[in-house]
Amino acid sequence: MSLDSKLVYLQGDAEAAQRLGGEYILIAACVRGDLSEVQRCVPDKLPEDPAFTYSWSPLHYAAKHGQCEVVRYLLEQGANPNREEKDNFTPITIAAAERHWPVVQLLAEAGANVSHRDTTGRSACDLVRTNRAPADMRRLIESLAK
Repeated sequence: MSLDSKLVYLQGDAEAAQRLGGEYILIAACVRGDLSEVQRCVPDKLPEDPAFTYSWSPLHYAAKHGQCEVVRYLLEQGANPNREEKDNFTPITIAAAERHWPVVQLLAEAGANVSHRDTTGRSACDLVRTNRAPADMRRLIESLAK
């Protein structure tokens, strides 16, 4: 599948989604924050934390796009908050880089490692400091880093 067809799908083309298959339906639902579609795709506990295109899990996609309710649901279904993709990015480092502070908080409270460093050498702790997170977020992350 070409990158163009993936992007068309991720922008919400339901007909294209059906042609692309289940993986892309779940990815698009995570990106859009469509909790009912995510629940349909993942009705029970995740048997394993699946890796999709570019080695990202559904949790990586939801974290990247600040989708709090989807992140919460995936965590409840057993998604691993410390799963690394091919460049060692975890959902919390991605959320912190994007300044999605409520998602960072959910992931931290679910046990995400705030000190883990990706291939750029940055951790969620670093990103919270450099991206000017609210003071209560900085305190939470710094307390978990100890």
